[in-house]
Amino acid sequence: MITKDFKEQLLEYADIVSIVNSYVPLKKRGTNHVGLCPFHQEKTPSFTVNSVKGFFYCFGCGAKGDVISFLMQYKHHNFNEAIEELAQFLGVPMPAKTSVDSVEIEKRRQKLENLKKLLLKSARFYREQLKQHSKAIQYLKSRGIFGKTASKFHLGFSPNGWQSLKEVFPDYQCSALQEAGLVIVSQPHKNYDRFRGRVMFPILNRVGEVIGFGGRALGTDLPKYLNSPETTVFSKSRELYNFFQAKKEVARVGQVIVVEGYFDVIMMDQCYISNAVATLGTSFTFDHFTLLSKHAKEIIFMFDGDKAGKHAADRALKIVLPGMKDNGTSISFVFLQAGFDPDTYLREFGPEKLKRQIKERIPLSQFIFSTVSNDKDLSIPESASSAIFSLKQLLSLMPASIFKNQVMISAGKRFSCSLTDFDDKLKSSNPKASSKKVEFKPSPIEVPPMSAEVRMVAVVIRSSDKKMSKLTKSELSWFLGGQLDFLLWLQEILEQGDVRGKDLESEFNLVQHSFSNDERNLFNGACELNLAIEDMVEDQKMQELEFAFLYKTIKIRYLEELAAEASLDRNSFDRVKGLRQEILKLKNSQVE
Repeated sequence: MITKDFKEQLLEYADIVSIVNSYVPLKKRGTNHVGLCPFHQEKTPSFTVNSVKGFFYCFGCGAKGDVISFLMQYKHHNFNEAIEELAQFLGVPMPAKTSVDSVEIEKRRQKLENLKKLLLKSARFYREQLKQHSKAIQYLKSRGIFGKTASKFHLGFSPNGWQSLKEVFPDYQCSALQEAGLVIVSQPHKNYDRFRGRVMFPILNRVGEVIGFGGRALGTDLPKYLNSPETTVFSKSRELYNFFQAKKEVARVGQVIVVEGYFDVIMMDQCYISNAVATLGTSFTFDHFTLLSKHAKEIIFMFDGDKAGKHAADRALKIVLPGMKDNGTSISFVFLQAGFDPDTYLREFGPEKLKRQIKERIPLSQFIFSTVSNDKDLSIPESASSAIFSLKQLLSLMPASIFKNQVMISAGKRFSCSLTDFDDKLKSSNPKASSKKVEFKPSPIEVPPMSAEVRMVAVVIRSSDKKMSKLTKSELSWFLGGQLDFLLWLQEILEQGDVRGKDLESEFNLVQHSFSNDERNLFNGACELNLAIEDMVEDQKMQELEFAFLYKTIKIRYLEELAAEASLDRNSFDRVKGLRQEILKLKNSQVE
């Protein structure tokens, strides 16, 4: 039976933003996150999620509730199904059921628990076997692994016998051992151990339970590495080796390093680099990216510098680009000397040199350009055209963001074209693209695709003090995610006189070290946008209309944010009503 206490426990553990974001792309706005409502069609985001209060609300259709309500509405679950899915996502076991209708659910839960018990018992058996097999111990020593390190990672050994697990599982023919991936059935009633003569690496889930194994052959047996098959408790595309053990260190340093092998992780931890995880015999997936993004501010991919490593990096690049958003997780790459992985690199050169490599990691933007240019001479039109086409494919994977805008700005410089031309170059670079012109209704001012944040800073730069005062400090701070110090500096500089163009850039260069990367990107993007607008639009009235329209948009979003927060308080009915009336009045007003 699902009790109120169990429901409250799930709601306490659940991060509603992370769960909703796995279905609906969200963007941080002040204390909330917003996105397009999944329950009705809309073009302007009105769907708001409050992580502190654990609620979502849509101003468009009125959908609202907690994370359980979201799963019920989005996935058409009943209450029990939503509770079960949330519990499974969080790794929380379901309570025993007494209802006749829930017998099957309880059987499934018990089955999962039984499989995990079998896997845990096997892990303990393998660990004891390691102590008794000097050949396996000698192998680990030859790899530079200390005894305390082997103990920390619960390393074990699977004996060479065909049915060694019979020692701990007298009912060796039971189907559960096969379902857990521990034994293989060759013929009816003829089972044998999947792992034989291998160093064993227990794989833990996100709450520290054994869900599978990796096994490394001691000799020349193939495959060199053997992993558990996909089971009801183990999915290679969702799990990462060492995630459970590393997540505290990841949270402390704000970084996670993604490598490709068990020994890479273990040797790095032995050298006091304890924030590494590894994929499990599969490529990095978007589920991996989503998981790590919740825990780290930066994901660092570490690959061998050879051709295979570059291919792996290219695959990872295409996985992470759709998830790149402002104020999200940043991405960087480390390429080791060809022929070395982190394990062998540490044994050859030591931890300090590897730490230096990490410190000198390649930012995502730089890797994007090195990927599309691929050592081509961009002064040759054919090479430049090919690079632009490759870049277009990567940009098409990315959501609208300041980062994407900055990549486009840099691309314009690298390909020797203005920012206003670059989007046209992207559209024309596909040789298979149709030559048929697409009709569309232009906006009053056609500017390069820029985020609203960059556009706002651009109009602030070219606007007078009087217009700047239209927006309060709290409104500016909310819209720019708390970057108020930057706005106050900008306002102070502009109030000193007619500081524009290169003079303003010079002033900024003197103090840019005191601002964050996001703030520097905002300023540079806004300056580029201003130059483009000045080239295209000479009419001052049109520029004023641009600011007025943007001001209206910002004000509406700000009021909607306040209304969303107020709507979660039952005692704020009058305040919500007043805010909605103000929003409606502003929406119906004319831009002048």
